[in-house]
Amino acid sequence: MGAKELLIEAANVLKRVENCIEGQIGDYRLLNKILEAQKNFERLSKEATINNERLAKFLLGKARDLLKKCNSGADYKTLKEDVDTILRYSRAAFYDFTNKWDEIRRAYRAYIAGMIPYFIISGFFGMAYAITALIIFFPAIFGITGIKRRSYMGFMLSLFAIPMPLVVGALAVRYGIYVIEHPEEIEGAAASLGVSLMTAKFLITLLSVLGGVELVLLLVALYYLYKNRHAFL
Repeated sequence: MGAKELLIEAANVLKRVENCIEGQIGDYRLLNKILEAQKNFERLSKEATINNERLAKFLLGKARDLLKKCNSGADYKTLKEDVDTILRYSRAAFYDFTNKWDEIRRAYRAYIAGMIPYFIISGFFGMAYAITALIIFFPAIFGITGIKRRSYMGFMLSLFAIPMPLVVGALAVRYGIYVIEHPEEIEGAAASLGVSLMTAKFLITLLSVLGGVELVLLLVALYYLYKNRHAFL
């Protein structure tokens, strides 16, 4: 059988699991999760563009294991854990059988491109921000590698690392607007940095542009990461 046929078979097995749980336990929460997983497999059997037979066989095996445990009278905790697991797999499978992984690639690239300006401009706002950037550096790196591996921990680390860069980006843009409204600030910045007025103006403009780019890219990354949160296991 091909991947689509195996996915249809997995959906049919989950229908039997649904009947088993309804008859033995009757927990509507478990039934709703099984129903969602079943519909996911049915939908995938129609939308799949990648013939990943190996994964389809794995998912079918998980469905059969769940049915076997239900028929043998497994305890509620065991069934709940297995139902949660197969639901996660059914949600994540869309990224293995279709081209939805392209959205994760967009998030990945936007995340990297957005974090680079953050580490560049954070030093302009004093030692406290520079130290904060150093602290965030490691979760950001682990988050980047975790996203690529579809790790849920990597996903969470990525989300953890985003808020502070967004604040710094907003501060950079706000400072640029403030300088436009108060041109005399350029003189103070030039004196503070020990550079010419032209250089100070260039640095402030660069700071604002990098802040704006950082804001846009990280908001795009945040949007795509949250939208595709079910891709991570």
